[in-house]
Amino acid sequence: MLAQAAGKIKALSPQLKGAFTKPFVATAEILRFPRDMAAERALEAPAPGRFTAYFTRSRREILKIQRLRYRIFSQEYGASFSAPFGLDRDRFDRHCLHLVVRDNRNGEIVGYTRVLPGERLHRTGGFYSSGEFDLTMLSQLEGKLAEIGRTCIHPEHRNGAVISVLWARLAQYMLENDV
Repeated sequence: MLAQAAGKIKALSPQLKGAFTKPFVATAEILRFPRDMAAERALEAPAPGRFTAYFTRSRREILKIQRLRYRIFSQEYGASFSAPFGLDRDRFDRHCLHLVVRDNRNGEIVGYTRVLPGERLHRTGGFYSSGEFDLTMLSQLEGKLAEIGRTCIHPEHRNGAVISVLWARLAQYMLENDV
């Protein structure tokens, strides 16, 4: 599904591609399709979006992420795993890219996913999913691979906006890195 979205983004006009700048800020104007771009140009200074998606290396933010993951996966969905200090962490976290969505109104992290780029597999011994599924056929695929996992959205923000911003930034990452 993300590959299809990335393909569609590649085919869009240069103006829309230019909308994907770092950090990624979602606004209604940025996420419009090309036929609506004239309306965007008519706006002199669009208001910043409510949510910002970006990759983080901050230890403090990663701890907040791991706490959010624990609350959602363990407490909300009943997953059973060892989680000292109420943190969902595993050996893959230090090798992954951590994509967060921040609510610009209050500064809270409200969405998350992690990305394990294929070129880091020599450090991890494989994808996380290889412990759950037979992924041997992935070696037959051409091009770069990345694993997306641990995606979660704060319960108060499950209305589509946060996941849309998260997936849009993830699609941008895929395009930038030819994944």
